[in-house]
Amino acid sequence: MSSKILPKKVVIFDFDGTLADTEGILRNIYRDVAKEKGWAPLDRAKYRKLFTASIWDAALWSRFLPWRLPYLVGESRSRLQQRANSIKLFPGMKKVVTELHQADCELYVLSRNWQSTVQLVMDKNGLGSMVLVLKKPGFFTKHKSVKKLIQQKAYTKDSTWMIGDEVRDIYAAKRAGVLSIAVPWGFQDAATLAKLLPTAIVGKAEDIVGIILKTEGK
Repeated sequence: MSSKILPKKVVIFDFDGTLADTEGILRNIYRDVAKEKGWAPLDRAKYRKLFTASIWDAALWSRFLPWRLPYLVGESRSRLQQRANSIKLFPGMKKVVTELHQADCELYVLSRNWQSTVQLVMDKNGLGSMVLVLKKPGFFTKHKSVKKLIQQKAYTKDSTWMIGDEVRDIYAAKRAGVLSIAVPWGFQDAATLAKLLPTAIVGKAEDIVGIILKTEGK
């Protein structure tokens, strides 16, 4: 009797706050931009809130004018590229990517960061040949990128995972109809992420591999 052929596992990683620890660099960039533009400084808590809020939510709790946010995001990505060699992966994430690759999973990175920046970091860590860095999505359109990928590659939704550190990542997974893993070491904590009811929340990087490889496609 032939064994059942299971769908290939597909894993889509977010970059900032999930694979890569960029918060400190990004906060320093904000400090520099704010000083140049005469904007108010932000402590870590307020910066995190600004980074993860929608444009209009940010305007409700701070004096940060909402139309500044697109400029700040663009400038942050540009300056982050110049400091790409300083970007480090979170502990354990290189091993996660390597083990999933060895298990024949299809691996992608989907980020609002520039593709060239993400690719440089992946290459620097010896992971460039294991993952494909997807085209940068527009604001709040990650789910469309995921749907397009699934359609083009004929993947199954119940064998596709999104891994992210923000509620926006989990929301994108839900809108795309795929599974999700929330990680609490990025920009938002476990309690905040839990409100979106991800498929799983991990406490440490090594938990990711077990969850994905032990979950069979339907």
